Amino acid sequence: MKLSRNTVIMVAVLSLLGIFVIIFIFFGRTHTTNKTQRLYRIMTTSTSSLSLTGKVESADVRTLKLPSTNISKLMIKSGDYVTANQELLTTFDDKTGDIQKQKQEIDKQSRLITQYTNQLANLKSQATSENSVQDASTSIAQVNDSLIDAQTDLQNMKNDLNNTITSQYNVLKSPIDGRISVHFKDGIPSLTVYSNSKNAVGDVSEYDYYDLMNSSTVKIVAPATNKTTSTTVGELNFVSNDTSKNGQAEYSFSAPISSEYLDGQTLKILSTHPGIRIPTTSVVAKKYVYVYKNDGKVSKVPITYSEKNGYAIVNSGLPENVKIITDPDSNLRNNKKVGIHD
Repeated sequence: MKLSRNTVIMVAVLSLLGIFVIIFIFFGRTHTTNKTQRLYRIMTTSTSSLSLTGKVESADVRTLKLPSTNISKLMIKSGDYVTANQELLTTFDDKTGDIQKQKQEIDKQSRLITQYTNQLANLKSQATSENSVQDASTSIAQVNDSLIDAQTDLQNMKNDLNNTITSQYNVLKSPIDGRISVHFKDGIPSLTVYSNSKNAVGDVSEYDYYDLMNSSTVKIVAPATNKTTSTTVGELNFVSNDTSKNGQAEYSFSAPISSEYLDGQTLKILSTHPGIRIPTTSVVAKKYVYVYKNDGKVSKVPITYSEKNGYAIVNSGLPENVKIITDPDSNLRNNKKVGIHD
């Protein structure tokens, strides 16, 4: 059966209208679905922390000055533990020439004393009468004074000789308890004592300076041995180092640690600060956050906080290890079920 031209046109128009209706319904539903299924981002709360790299250094390092390069006896070896005032080495400087000269001067002085002694005896023997004694008294007094001076000079010379003899021998002692390092150059030892007390040392940037300064404790971890300890920062320099990294000023710090750590050992230095740190974008109306629960719904929770470096440091209202929405909008409501990004 042959359809009329008008019938064909009508069927075509109705078909096109049907297609448009289907497209409109499909896109309308898609738009509605997308609008109701906006996905939110979440994060798990935790206390803020600072992680730094450092190393172990002795709290006191002494490089010792040798009394002489003429080593007589070295009593220790590198790596030995030493105590304060322990003898480390002796030196001997041969001063035979000086000693011989001083002995000659002493002999000369002894002869002078003998001369004064004889002269004094002669003057006294010649003064037999009362008149002659009175006449010789002045000379006797002068010679007697010269004799006393000569005897004093002789004693000083002998003391100098003893000092010269003993000065040939010197002993170097350790100023502190610790471990000693010995290095030789051209046969001459160089001695350095590293104290038993140790420090964890490192550098902190200007951005983290006050976080470290306000820390009550820091955690020290030696990655090589997994040895862990807690301590307090003993010294935090207020003058920046001469060098900087990435255009940031850096400041040296130290913290006392156990002597069981090895000198030069690499350390991780961790500082945990009070309060939960979250992005300020998480906070709604400066007083709430939305907590994402296991059932997919959100709960509106009031908090108190302070702002620091673009973050909100939560003082109360929000515990650790809960999930919060970091990009809330006006569509969020208490107990509303929401979708989240994977």
